[in-house]
Amino acid sequence: MKHKVKINLPVIGQCLLMCVLTALMVYFFRAHITTGERQHEQVTHLFDAKSIDAKLDKFALALSVGSLRHFDELQQLDKALRHLTDRQQSGQVGAEYQAYLKLLSHKMALMEQLKTQAVGMRNGLTYLPLVLDEMIAIQHPQALLASTILASLVTSGQPLDEVLLDTRIRMLAETSGSDERIALLSRRFVNHIQVAVHYYRQVHKTRQQYLAIDSKAAFASLYRAQMDLHAMQLQQTGTLSEQLFGLAVVLLLMLLFILQRLNKAKNHALQASQLLHDAIERLQEGFALYDSEGTLTLTNQCWLRHYGVLSKAQFPQTLDDWHLRKSEFVHEQSETPQRLQKTTQGRWLQIRHARTAEGGYVYISVDVTEFKEVEAELKTAAAVYQATQEGIMTTNADLEITAVNPAFTRITGYQEHEVLGKKPNLLSSGRHDTRFYEHMWQTLETKGEWAAEIWNRRKDGTIYPEWLAISAVQDEQGQVQQYIAVLSDMTERKEQEAKIAYQAMYDALTGLPNRRLLLDRISQDLKQIERQPHLSALLFIDLDRFKRINDAMGHDAGDNLLLEVANRLNHLVRRTDTLARFGGDEFVLLLSQISDVEDAAKVAEKILTSLAQPFTINGFEVISGASIGIAIMPDDAREQQEILRRADLAMYKAKESGRNQYHYFAPSMQQQVNRRVELEQLLRKAIANNELAVFYQPIIELKSGQLYGFEALTRWPHEGQYITPDEFIPVAEESGLISELGEWMLTQATSDIERLNRSLNLNCSLSANISSQQYRLGFNATTLRHILRQTGFSPGNLALEITESILLDDDEAILAWLEGLRATGAQLSIDDFGTGYSSLSYLRRFPINTIKIDKSFIHEFAHAPDSQNLVRAILSMAASLGLSVIAEGVEHVAQLEGLKEMDCDLVQGYVYAKPMSLTELQVWCEEFCQEQAKNLA
Repeated sequence: MKHKVKINLPVIGQCLLMCVLTALMVYFFRAHITTGERQHEQVTHLFDAKSIDAKLDKFALALSVGSLRHFDELQQLDKALRHLTDRQQSGQVGAEYQAYLKLLSHKMALMEQLKTQAVGMRNGLTYLPLVLDEMIAIQHPQALLASTILASLVTSGQPLDEVLLDTRIRMLAETSGSDERIALLSRRFVNHIQVAVHYYRQVHKTRQQYLAIDSKAAFASLYRAQMDLHAMQLQQTGTLSEQLFGLAVVLLLMLLFILQRLNKAKNHALQASQLLHDAIERLQEGFALYDSEGTLTLTNQCWLRHYGVLSKAQFPQTLDDWHLRKSEFVHEQSETPQRLQKTTQGRWLQIRHARTAEGGYVYISVDVTEFKEVEAELKTAAAVYQATQEGIMTTNADLEITAVNPAFTRITGYQEHEVLGKKPNLLSSGRHDTRFYEHMWQTLETKGEWAAEIWNRRKDGTIYPEWLAISAVQDEQGQVQQYIAVLSDMTERKEQEAKIAYQAMYDALTGLPNRRLLLDRISQDLKQIERQPHLSALLFIDLDRFKRINDAMGHDAGDNLLLEVANRLNHLVRRTDTLARFGGDEFVLLLSQISDVEDAAKVAEKILTSLAQPFTINGFEVISGASIGIAIMPDDAREQQEILRRADLAMYKAKESGRNQYHYFAPSMQQQVNRRVELEQLLRKAIANNELAVFYQPIIELKSGQLYGFEALTRWPHEGQYITPDEFIPVAEESGLISELGEWMLTQATSDIERLNRSLNLNCSLSANISSQQYRLGFNATTLRHILRQTGFSPGNLALEITESILLDDDEAILAWLEGLRATGAQLSIDDFGTGYSSLSYLRRFPINTIKIDKSFIHEFAHAPDSQNLVRAILSMAASLGLSVIAEGVEHVAQLEGLKEMDCDLVQGYVYAKPMSLTELQVWCEEFCQEQAKNLA
């Protein structure tokens, strides 16, 4: 971009005027200073010359009397005089000054002569005193005369009588005698005195010449000329100063006038600028002005607001910077003639620009966001009109169809050209009477809109349900211009609603009523009982062994079994009864209006008999059975949830009693539930207060009679007696407290037996039960390792007892869990073996080390051959699989002997010891070990 130099003539003129005024003022003060300085310099030179003149006079006097012995200062005066002579002083007093200096130079020349003559005179006089002393010493006859002659020469300030002096010298020279020495001294004195007199006369002559020079008059004339010159210069300087001052005043007035004009012009410019700024700020459009150099000079807030900045300083200050930083403000820009920009704030701007007369640019931005949104909405509306699934029909005020969309054609079957200009009543199905349409038009007239479900007829004659919404479009005067109808085909929706209504009330698998419909039927029956008293029964049916079948054969087999069960039950009930699938493998049968309570028992027996028969599922025979709980309405309850709960309690009682049977609800069942709730609260408190205890029952190695280990058993002392494990363990499992209880028991037991082994130098093992619920609550190998590290108990001496039921799941998760426990070094044992669904497959599949024969087989051991055979088979099987066997519940010697004959490995029971506390166990162990030691001895 080319840069042009801008010339502001008013500013330049103002600056020149200020410079001239300043120069005049400087010259004014400088003239005064220069005149004074020049006068001072010239006067200084005059007095320097005067000082030299005075010193020369002083030296001349000293030389003339012979008192000057050193000439160094005289040489310095000569240098000073030459220095003054070298300075050329011009002007009106220059000639007088030079003439004065010439006089001084002449005096200096005479001073040099005088110096030479004085030296000669002084040298001549130097020996005279010596000669005079010799003359006096020899009593020279003319010694007095010689002394008088010498005195006349050395007397300062006295005029010399040369005639008398010459006479005295001749008299001394004419002195003769026979004494040669006197004659010699006379000659010597005369010779020296004549030389001294010669120089004395020259000094006197030169001094007279020196004194004849009138330097004082010359200096006075020079000084007066200098003073006159200075006075004239001062007068000239004053005149010039007055002229300069007048000129400065004129220039100052001109400057003030110019400044006033400029200030006035500036105020006009500021007013114009403010008006321009206000006008630009009031613009609805954004405004930006760049000068010819591309620099931003003016913007309004609208422009800054368009680009999301608060001040001009935040916006690029040049066009070059704007192009570099545009991405900070503009998200996208179209290349269309409209020059649309989308800012980073999501606003759309239309940009226009033009060049100014000075070569700059003016930019105008218009926010067209709303226009773009409306445009987009129109496009969307058009697209929706064409693509929407709802049919759209417009009519004029005379109800003549003016337009329909493709969805209208798809729903009604009519093409657009078939309905244009016709009335909408061609779709009428005839199902609605006149009042229906009168209400529709009345609503449209009063509210301007109407919507309802309606039945219409398609082109092919089929009648279909439709949701129709009509809006009246009015002009400014409130006159209807057109009607817009939006219609939706509700055929599929109606079918879905019917399907949903069915699914909401019926089970998807069996087609039986579900829990929701069952509750409704129970509620209706209870209401009918209030109106017309009668008996009804609720049978809660739970399939036995369903989970095992479902897990073993798969969920498809389980679903097929449920279908077969539902089919059999349907054949056993009346049409007035309600058979529902309550959830999972639970069914509920509502027997309405039975004549006697026994009728419910009869139906229950039929159900048990029917379900006890084998089912053929996926080609396999399956036996399930069921447990049924019966509650009578209104005897047992008068509320739907309560009657269900009581039937459920009766069903659980049937399961606890051995399954495949039914039970009526009895108040004692509720008492059992209340007891469970109470036990849970007490157990939670007992765990928190550490009220539980661990008892131990010894396990003996049968062949050797040695102590093998102990089984840990949890005991709960409460109010002077013990709550049995059979009562509180199920409560702990149902409430989840078994997790905390089990970990506490295992920690306590391993700690106790570790201390016991150390104190008695034993290496006994420990058996502890692990509930299947503990597995579900997160007990794992990590927890076990933590407990063993905490107590220091050896993992190899620990046996974890699990029940057969946990192995029935036979899934990978159970296998991984057991293998993790086994990996810690602990042993795994199956408790109560033979009482559940024993299977050789899980003994092979799972990492089991030991099996425990249930005490029920041991109790019947002595008098039941079947039990003996079963125990023998278990021992044989365990031996073949490499498993050790523990027989528990051994109470009599006969049982012990029988087990010994069958080579049973380990036994525990009252025949050796009952479960005991740690303190009792320590005493028992000491006695047992002592007894064993005696037997060995």
